[in-house]
Amino acid sequence: MAWRMKLIGGRHESRAARQSRISPSEPPARNDSHQADAAPNAVQRGPRRSWRPGIRLVLALLVVVPLASTALLISLQAASSWGQRTGAGSAADDAENLARVASARAQFNELEVPMTAVAYAAQVGVNERELDTLLKPTVPYRVQLS
Repeated sequence: MAWRMKLIGGRHESRAARQSRISPSEPPARNDSHQADAAPNAVQRGPRRSWRPGIRLVLALLVVVPLASTALLISLQAASSWGQRTGAGSAADDAENLARVASARAQFNELEVPMTAVAYAAQVGVNERELDTLLKPTVPYRVQLS
């Protein structure tokens, strides 16, 4: 493991050589022309390698990103379906209430016509018997209103 070679700055060097080169206790031993410009105790490092993601990170992102987007889409679809289901239930309840109102109104309409006729006739001074003879209903108004 100590002699494992890595490519740094275009050349191979061992881990021990790399550690001795960057350790602050010893000045680096380089034959570069830049050494005269640098301070004697300054730590000089090789050119920094740009960060590259490892294979584990790449694979994790390839799995996590589609899973997260799929989970997001599924949850949004479930919320939308639940909202539509709730709206459909509300519409069914409203339709049932409207059917009750329509049925009650239809039953009331059977009474409304005779009551209106009798009320107008009473305002004009016509009683129920005369109204029955004038309009000739199949059922007398007195029976309809009782």
